[in-house]
Amino acid sequence: MRRVRSARAFGSRVAFAAVVVGAVLLVAPVVALAAGDVDQANCPFETEASPGFRSFLPDCRAYELVTPPYEGGLQAGLTVRGSVPLSPDGEHVLGTDFAGFAGAENVEGVSGELGAVYEFSRTPSGWSTESLEPPAHQYARQHFDAASADLSRSLWHLVAQSHEGEEVGIPEGPGAFNYAIREVVGGRARFVGVGPTEAPGAPHSLEGEDTGLKFRGASRDLTHLLFLAVPKSNGHYLWPGDTTREGGESLYEYVGTGNREPSLVGVSNSGALEGTTHINDEAKLLSECGTLLGSGGVSFGSGSVYNAVSADGAVVYFTALACEGTPAVNGLYARISGSKTVAISEPALPGGAAGECASSEPCHGATDKEGVFQGASENGERVFFLSEQPLVNGAPAEGVKLYEERLEGARVAEVIDVSNQGVGGVDPNVLGVARVSEDGSHVYFVAKGVLTGKNGEGKEPETGKNNVYVFERDAQFPGGHTAFIATLSSESEAELEKHEEPCAALSGEPKEECEDPFKAEYNTRNAADAADWSIDDERPVQTTPNGRYLIFTSVAHLTPEDTGTAGQVFEYNALEEKLERVSIGQCPAPALACAPSERFNEDGNTTSSENGAKMLTPEYQIFVYPTEASSSLSLSEAGAVAFISRAALTPLAIGGRENVYEYREGDVYLMSPGDEKAPLQTEETRLLGTDESGRDVFFSTSDSLVPQDTDTQASWYDAREAGGFPAPAPPPACVGDPCQGPLSATPSTPSAGSTGIAEGNLAPPVSKLVVKPKPLTRAQQLAKALKACRAKHNKHRRAVCESQAHKRYGAKASKAATNRRGKR
Repeated sequence: MRRVRSARAFGSRVAFAAVVVGAVLLVAPVVALAAGDVDQANCPFETEASPGFRSFLPDCRAYELVTPPYEGGLQAGLTVRGSVPLSPDGEHVLGTDFAGFAGAENVEGVSGELGAVYEFSRTPSGWSTESLEPPAHQYARQHFDAASADLSRSLWHLVAQSHEGEEVGIPEGPGAFNYAIREVVGGRARFVGVGPTEAPGAPHSLEGEDTGLKFRGASRDLTHLLFLAVPKSNGHYLWPGDTTREGGESLYEYVGTGNREPSLVGVSNSGALEGTTHINDEAKLLSECGTLLGSGGVSFGSGSVYNAVSADGAVVYFTALACEGTPAVNGLYARISGSKTVAISEPALPGGAAGECASSEPCHGATDKEGVFQGASENGERVFFLSEQPLVNGAPAEGVKLYEERLEGARVAEVIDVSNQGVGGVDPNVLGVARVSEDGSHVYFVAKGVLTGKNGEGKEPETGKNNVYVFERDAQFPGGHTAFIATLSSESEAELEKHEEPCAALSGEPKEECEDPFKAEYNTRNAADAADWSIDDERPVQTTPNGRYLIFTSVAHLTPEDTGTAGQVFEYNALEEKLERVSIGQCPAPALACAPSERFNEDGNTTSSENGAKMLTPEYQIFVYPTEASSSLSLSEAGAVAFISRAALTPLAIGGRENVYEYREGDVYLMSPGDEKAPLQTEETRLLGTDESGRDVFFSTSDSLVPQDTDTQASWYDAREAGGFPAPAPPPACVGDPCQGPLSATPSTPSAGSTGIAEGNLAPPVSKLVVKPKPLTRAQQLAKALKACRAKHNKHRRAVCESQAHKRYGAKASKAATNRRGKR
């Protein structure tokens, strides 16, 4: 793209533009129509004419108000998973608010935890607001769990009324706790029961204690739901047929709605579970010690649940936990269509033959090495896991290796040692997977071994350090290819110990004072990278669905111009094998690219950790949310990056505040307004996310960026490409009697039960013109007075009223007034 700031001619639109500008100035802050914006010579006229248009935004963007104009004095917040669920197209957004509006009856059911859940949807005339809360008179207590990928359906944990009018208290009787799906049919919302939360005979949950199923994951459309039975000190309440030992965790699945019992997942049964009395009567558990979705939090490295449930729900990856007896180690399996179980960490190769280890001993059936799930493709056909077990010929006998398996139907069709595709023959010492692309073509991982040669900048991986690699199998590399990206940590633990050697002879406080400077430097430069990339739940890494682009944060100096000590955001282009720093200063217009010394603010380098750049971090380890693939995104499909930084990276940005930026094609642009008067109180919600295409960048601000925004609370906005809505229309000109109004203003009082809160932002309030009415003529005054007299029912009083009206406004009064003016 080209950045152009020169003027352009409007041609035949000039006259019409002048009219629109005049209307806008009457009702909104001064917003002059501009000739294009910071990187576009021409923008849609409707966008430039909207009050949300700003010439410093790129890509012909304009601000759109997403949340209601007035939110009852409370700003919108995040949903249960700590993020803002977005639909893939960016047209729908979920949020919460404690103020009741847009149809929310009350929010007693959430015990003050979150507030009511709302859906904000874009329409041709503005963003609308709808409450997703179930009716309080039917379900006084409820909890939102998840939404489908397109946000059209949502999962709720409901408590039915035990008696009419109940709003608090402990429900009684069987079936009091249930899961339900909210869906819209024929324009009306309804809640359809999925199945009970608690097993037969289990005591009902008390306040603060949950003895029932706990949501863990779902398919993208919420037709397949996965739950864990939560162990409690007073007993583990399981469904009949479940023989899991007390203290373990059981993984259950509900499919569709109207279920009476959930089905066990961690079984070896061939065929669906269809017991005579209870569904799980004939279940054959792979482990009585417990079953987990994916491998969340088990053993070495960090487990994961990334796509542990395939998009359509047909494939569920789970871990059967080890215990005394069987199994001896944690085993990774896949349950296919609820009727077939496939061993993943101990696979049988095509044709039923067992894979061979490097020592020529059969690998299949080995029980001394566990498998740790790291992620899968969205269709469930490709799965990645860690294991010390050599599963293919040529795999090193020692060390943690990363494997990829490809499923065909209900069998393993292919096994690849991903960590042995580069140099090979060495201990890979894989720490974990950073991210798997949705199509499974790319897997980004961290290993301390040297697995390949130099990267595009000529740097080599280092033994014992956190080296980032990518293994890709796509059209360019159908046979597979491993590339080195960067080394994250600047110092190893061994080097830290070497620094501390002079302090070894000391003891107590002197030794601590001696070691502290070295530890502080180590923590600043290394610890964040090491933790985030190996065991941290929210790994600061994202990749595009096809795996071409990767973004991540690091404190290491990974590019030549990076000289700061604070964290930076980097982007890797796998197609070009090129690494670039994203959090940089803007180039002077109209240059698209420039030398580091020419960039604004010394190229964006900073030594303050508070000013370090940040990106959003999607869930990775514990929950499988259907909205995860399109929510908490900082990276678009085309490689554009949305991030936040307290550093001023453009001329209009204010340093020391959470500025929202976009990096695109080598340059950085300001997304949030640079003239905000008040900083946000809740800065973690500042950047809300971008949609998959990058067209929409959602953020929060305390300023009113369009005239529709009438409150003083933080509101959510969308900086949308070719977006913007027209300014509120000015009121019509006032003519005749309707202009007069009452003789004295009557104070308005809210009706009983009224919240006084707007239900959307489609009909925004407007700034009214102050119109001075024209004085009435004598004839008009007389007519008005006579009209008032006719309202009197008493004939005598009416006659007196009419006589006085004629004396005051009639012909004699007019002649007298003329005579008086003549005498002056």
